[in-house]
Amino acid sequence: IVILTHDPKFDLPALRSVLKKDAGYIGAIGSRKTNQNRFDALRKEGFTEEQLARVHGPIGLDLGGRGAEETALGILAEITAVRFGGSGVSMRAAPPALRATSP
Repeated sequence: IVILTHDPKFDLPALRSVLKKDAGYIGAIGSRKTNQNRFDALRKEGFTEEQLARVHGPIGLDLGGRGAEETALGILAEITAVRFGGSGVSMRAAPPALRATSP
């Protein structure tokens, strides 16, 4: 589940809803400060640290680009890494055992 609204009147209700679900991935776009504000509001509503730790925010892996395309690719890369237990590090820097088992 990916939340891309940039609007608190939509972000918080969406997060309230998805935090109650068994989602494999929850991501929320926005800066560290924006996400911290969201988490603070949700804590005040009784959400636990364990629940909030499920939210990837800021969303995505840092691929260096700042455009919409790079942001989308970083989000998909993070979702894939979470799904398959990847580290997100470059294959060049990955341990040899990891490189040997990768397609």
